[in-house]
Amino acid sequence: MGIYERFGVTPIINAAGTVTRYGGAPMLPEVLDAMHEAASLTVNIDDLEEKAGSVIARVTGAEDGIVTAGAAAALLAGTAACLTGNDLARIDQLPDTTGLRNQLIMHRVHRNGFDHSIRATGARIIEVGAGHQTFEWQFEAAITDQTAAIAYVLSPWVSEGALPLPAVVKIAKRAAVPVIVDGAAMLPPAENLRRFIAEGADLVCFSAGKALRGPQGGGVLCGRRDLVRAAALNMSPNYSIGRSAKVSKETIVGTLVALENYWARDHAADMRLWKAQADRIAHTIQHGTDCEVNLQFEKYRNIPVVEVHLGSLGRAADVQQALCEGTPPVYVMGIDTARNTVALNPHALRSGEDEIVGRRFVESMQAVSTKRDGVTPCRRSRGTHRSS
Repeated sequence: MGIYERFGVTPIINAAGTVTRYGGAPMLPEVLDAMHEAASLTVNIDDLEEKAGSVIARVTGAEDGIVTAGAAAALLAGTAACLTGNDLARIDQLPDTTGLRNQLIMHRVHRNGFDHSIRATGARIIEVGAGHQTFEWQFEAAITDQTAAIAYVLSPWVSEGALPLPAVVKIAKRAAVPVIVDGAAMLPPAENLRRFIAEGADLVCFSAGKALRGPQGGGVLCGRRDLVRAAALNMSPNYSIGRSAKVSKETIVGTLVALENYWARDHAADMRLWKAQADRIAHTIQHGTDCEVNLQFEKYRNIPVVEVHLGSLGRAADVQQALCEGTPPVYVMGIDTARNTVALNPHALRSGEDEIVGRRFVESMQAVSTKRDGVTPCRRSRGTHRSS
């Protein structure tokens, strides 16, 4: 009996990608070994975070950095730093922002659920732009003496219509306003570890539990030394706004090992692996159903994704449910009900799971078709599998 079965939980196969809801990516063996060793010893957390800053700076090109309890905690601590600086009285005051500059400017198209990490500090978000386009003059007009920072979201799923980061940085520099970049899910490519700092961002947030394959509860905040130090003062082990986002010693160590490993690893080999996994999934579905199967490449990160068009063979929502309820359960990247498609992402798959994903998809199509009309139309495919 596995550890999850011991507590009555069934493990799943994650064909949804490195999303938090399904546990992110599997951790690397060397990360697990480092965390096990770190957990068995005792250190001063402040000393450990200080040394962590040197590792993070070396990898990201930033002046300094800290490990946080996930990327959302990095966004919380970074926002708090922009509100308080290193003023202990202001740090103690949060989330009451009376008398403080407490406004963060954001593109309207960047608003998302992680806004909670910003607003939890007491900051007020000022939206800029419309749904389809944003102009530089709108940002310039929004900056006032109450502006504490500009928050900029980079994501494979972010809406279009935002100004490029360098343009926002240029406006912010003229007004002496820091820019915080939420780049939690923007790895790969590995170059993004340095890109946003190089483009002038003052603080950048990354997740440790996604492409880095570190602890799911870890994150990285890097950037200007003064702001990173202020962020640390707003975090545990201090009694401040970030106390509830405590990061353990083993999480700090695991994140650092994952960060060093990611920067040094063969990313071309990783891409070849994901492409091979996606090809095997697509091949199995193509030859086991009448669905049209295409291989797409996720925008910005270029990760291969298998997109299955069900046509009139069944509803995407029914197939998704059948995948979740089968043995083993398979969770998918998402469905598009308008186009009746199901997307499968190999980014978080373990060795051999791609074969199971393909087989389970065929089984799920068969179950849905049988339930619908009492027949089993899962015969040899007339669909197509395109690699680009």
